[in-house]
Amino acid sequence: MNQSHAATVAVWRRFHPLYAFRFFRYGLLACLVPLARAAVAFEFAAFFEALYQDAVLLVTFGVASAVLWGTTGFSVPSGTLCTRSGIFYKAHRIFRLEEVCALELQRPLHCRLFGASKMTLYLESTLSPRKLSFYLSKRDAAALAEQILPTVSDTAVYAPAGIERLNFMMLSANAVTSAIFFSMAMNRIDDFFGQDWQALAAQNLSVLAGFFSHWLPAGLAGLFALAFFIAALTMLYSFVRTFGFTACRSRGVLISRGGLLTLTERRVRASAVTWCEVRVTPAARLLRRYPLYLRAGSFHGSDIPFMVFSARTPDAPQLLLPRFCAVNRKNFSAQGKSAPQYFWMAGTALALTLGMVLVATVSAPALLPFPAVGALLSLGALAVAVEGFLREGIAANENGTLALCRTARMTRHEYCIFTPNVAYRMFQSPFAAAGGRCNCTVQVPGGRGVRVRGIRAFLAENLPFVR
Repeated sequence: MNQSHAATVAVWRRFHPLYAFRFFRYGLLACLVPLARAAVAFEFAAFFEALYQDAVLLVTFGVASAVLWGTTGFSVPSGTLCTRSGIFYKAHRIFRLEEVCALELQRPLHCRLFGASKMTLYLESTLSPRKLSFYLSKRDAAALAEQILPTVSDTAVYAPAGIERLNFMMLSANAVTSAIFFSMAMNRIDDFFGQDWQALAAQNLSVLAGFFSHWLPAGLAGLFALAFFIAALTMLYSFVRTFGFTACRSRGVLISRGGLLTLTERRVRASAVTWCEVRVTPAARLLRRYPLYLRAGSFHGSDIPFMVFSARTPDAPQLLLPRFCAVNRKNFSAQGKSAPQYFWMAGTALALTLGMVLVATVSAPALLPFPAVGALLSLGALAVAVEGFLREGIAANENGTLALCRTARMTRHEYCIFTPNVAYRMFQSPFAAAGGRCNCTVQVPGGRGVRVRGIRAFLAENLPFVR
């Protein structure tokens, strides 16, 4: 028994020191800001005073980091993963390696500088925690990834190049994510260097607006300048995230790699994939290329697609997922659906914006571009609502999977559900019950549900389960 205990202790390895240091990075930044401001203002007395105080804080932080690092670590005995962390309140987690449905290895610049990797494990069950993150050395991270999701070969199935590389970058762009990322980055730079980057951005926007004003009205030129600026930042962020992207399948493991500043590798257990999602966005409609996203347990790679395929090759995802089945629009119809349920929101927005266009035309022509753009967006949302009225629904595929189609905002979402562990939840308002309709939500492991609207109640009550 003592030999067994000694063997267990021998395989115990510590996390990378960055795991402990990350808890104090904001405190470190708070120490450096007073020093930088005092140095810029040439206030030497204040500089040395702040230097002394910060030295004491840094020593305290260093000791606390060392103590925390000394209490953390992991081991992999007999098909399980054990982790421990904490100083006063120690947290021990033990779970089977089979519970890990996906993992992510990230190596940003600071991790590469110190030879570390950030590993995130996504668990298949719905129990807490659904994911677990920690820092390991590069060697330990690679070895642990091979123990959890081993691979044999990594021949690329999808490696975009040329015009396909540009299409992949455009379809991976997310304006909201990019705006948040750049806002946080600029705020940190502003705090550290004491420069007003917001004023600089506003100045650049005014230059762009002046450039567009040669061909467009003043108000519309400002909107185009803002849209061009956001699009440029979004494309830049997408280029950095998707640089050198490849996707492949090694036996039962799906692998994707890419990134310029942050190297990212994702491994997903193919048998744990609950569904794949095809997003038909406005950009996808123009390019005739559709991004494919995966979900496995608590993992949802909604930021970067696993691949982008052409409308001429709708079965291309079968290279990664052999059971994939494209949604057949003939399986859905508008019979029995309620038109107001689909059109009231987009129709109301279109009516309001058209009214504002009429008011601006008569009383304030200079403000006309703003409601005009809103009317165009509302018209696009109405077109997507019409598409949802005609195509939204649930149906069984011939290969035993489940097809689901829904629309939200300006995007059509098409799902192919693989897991048999689904549950259906139906909801009826008094008006829907009178019309024999209901809203149906398909619930899958991981706590996520997908809702379709206004389908026939008797069809929803007899929906099949995945075989």
